[in-house]
Amino acid sequence: MKNIDKLIEQFSARKRNIRFREIEKVLLQVGFVERKSKKSTSHFVFSHPRLIYNITLVSHGKSDYIPTYQVNDVIRALKELKNL
Repeated sequence: MKNIDKLIEQFSARKRNIRFREIEKVLLQVGFVERKSKKSTSHFVFSHPRLIYNITLVSHGKSDYIPTYQVNDVIRALKELKNL
């Protein structure tokens, strides 16, 4: 696994400037599985076998920025994975 501490630090430093593709790539590298939500919406759901909850990210295009509250969800999940 990549250095989770470094990822957490990077995401925390620039919460308002992270694109969907960047977060998607990191989540897949640390073991999350991605699925598009039903009914062709702009929501993407990421699940990890070691976590009891999913992360839902909204993307209106693969290069758009992720809202800060969703970046916080990713940071929280990475911290939990680090502590497991």
